[in-house]
Amino acid sequence: FSPPGAFSITLGGWFAAHYDRMHRYTRFTQAGVMVGTDPTGRITIDRKGRTKIDLSFSKRDLDRIKKGVGTLAGIFFAAGALSVLPSTYRFIELTNPSDIHLIDEQVQHADDLLLGSAHPQGGNVICEDPSKGVVDTSFRVHGVDNLFVVDASVFPSNLWANCQATVMALSHVASDHVAA
Repeated sequence: FSPPGAFSITLGGWFAAHYDRMHRYTRFTQAGVMVGTDPTGRITIDRKGRTKIDLSFSKRDLDRIKKGVGTLAGIFFAAGALSVLPSTYRFIELTNPSDIHLIDEQVQHADDLLLGSAHPQGGNVICEDPSKGVVDTSFRVHGVDNLFVVDASVFPSNLWANCQATVMALSHVASDHVAA
């Protein structure tokens, strides 16, 4: 289930075409593809103190995403879907499994897809060496008293999976350090 407002954001097409599709909302189903990405993003602060986010996807990342969307389209067709509408900015409608190649042909850049972020990891890497990490192995931020970070941002690399259980385990371990 996806609420109509959230669903409408991911449904391709513009103006009247989008309006007509939304009138058939109850006839749609929705799923997402989640793939791990290479650590290519960077967050910096410019000279004026503004945050700058640079996130680019490697060709390998884009190929993984396209493969996932194609696999999901195949699953929908196998389940009896009459058409599949990938979340792309250029409207693509697949009407049978032989159309799945259109994803690979028409999606050439990450900007061609509507992307979201789930389970971000890294960014405040845990490491005893402050030049290589943000927090030490006691989860304390280097150089700051009584500030601890215990979430997926301390992961030194992407787990390539849902990280909830790992974060819960880290929190359990960190609780002893923070309490002390």
